Amino acid sequence: MKNLNKKDWELFFRSGKHCLPIKPYEKDFLDHLPHGSKVVDFGCGDGSLGVEVCRRGLRYVGVDYSPSALEQALVRLKKYPRASLLCRNLNKIKLEKEMVGASAVFFRSVLPHIKNKNLILSVAKEALKHRGKIFVLSPICPINVKVNKKLEQISLKGGELEKLCKRIGLAVKKIVEERFPHQKISLVAYICEKGK
Repeated sequence: MKNLNKKDWELFFRSGKHCLPIKPYEKDFLDHLPHGSKVVDFGCGDGSLGVEVCRRGLRYVGVDYSPSALEQALVRLKKYPRASLLCRNLNKIKLEKEMVGASAVFFRSVLPHIKNKNLILSVAKEALKHRGKIFVLSPICPINVKVNKKLEQISLKGGELEKLCKRIGLAVKKIVEERFPHQKISLVAYICEKGK
């Protein structure tokens, strides 16, 4: 992970200040998945998305680097037998049988922290079943715009995701853009799928 070592990630997750609320457009996306579909959540954190997934009768596989985050996710998801959690370094991720056949793969504010974005997006692409989709939610910093260094560290650069997706054969479409108040960056949601 970029800029935070494992000890720092553990402190970050123990703080309880890391949870990104589930957005209405994410819920809408989940509502359109067929009952019983598998959802893989890279960088699942405390499993907040997992609860939304499981409430809809979907299968959930949460993957995270932080044992502290996964402990919180385990507590949050204990009443959902269709949920499973994997502790993996996302920079060295490999496709595993638990991930294969996903109708959807989520990256919620995690891609900026990944050094090897080509690798993790390729693994996500391989995890998808036919017509599966990758949902990316990330802060986006416009090119050539100076922002707070901390915001820059947690943001993708404008156009970066599109270039990465093109390189590995994914079509990408922006579906929502929310401006952060008093900031030059936006929170943007994308849908990526295997190129046609």
